[in-house]
Amino acid sequence: MRTPSGGRSRRIRLATPANTRRDHEPRAALFVAWCREHGRLPGDPGSVPDYLAHLADLSHQPETLDT
Repeated sequence: MRTPSGGRSRRIRLATPANTRRDHEPRAALFVAWCREHGRLPGDPGSVPDYLAHLADLSHQPETLDT
């Protein structure tokens, strides 16, 4: 998958409010770190469900997993 260039990248970034980006960045970083630790690629179809199962095993509440 290619990274959007120039104007497209900027439009994508601006389409999401800054406060939402700030809220999602730490969570995305935790997911990416988990993927690295477990030899997974973030874009693989099973990575997100497996990560959510991992969080559920750590007793995260369903509301947290929704987010």
